[in-house]
Amino acid sequence: MLLIKIKNELGKDFDTNKELKTVAKEKLDINSQELENLLHFLDIYPEIYMIGYQIAIELYMLYQQDKQAALDMLRRIISMRKMSDKQYYNNIGKLGIIPNASLNEFIDKLKEKEKNCLEKEMLNKANISFSLLFYCN
Repeated sequence: MLLIKIKNELGKDFDTNKELKTVAKEKLDINSQELENLLHFLDIYPEIYMIGYQIAIELYMLYQQDKQAALDMLRRIISMRKMSDKQYYNNIGKLGIIPNASLNEFIDKLKEKEKNCLEKEMLNKANISFSLLFYCN
């Protein structure tokens, strides 16, 4: 999304990464390392996949609140598969899906699940150690 923002902000594509880095630093205050990380990430995951992932996150978060609404939204999205990219993105917006709108909430859910998994793992290790202590004595 950042690369799209840069292109939209400046209204052009760039011939070289050096030109992009210069403009990103001057106009958007993005340092060279951040931009390198972004460009590397985009080489691995093209923008179309990142946007799809963001839409999937939004659907997941909606599903947590209202399963039927999320499934209806998914059906509408699937019905748009033959549209051009521009039509597709316009219609995604019309459906009320805003990529990354729920990202922080999603990350918080992941952190909570990770924390719970780590706590369970530690509890299991403690139980095993406690059991071994009694077994060995």
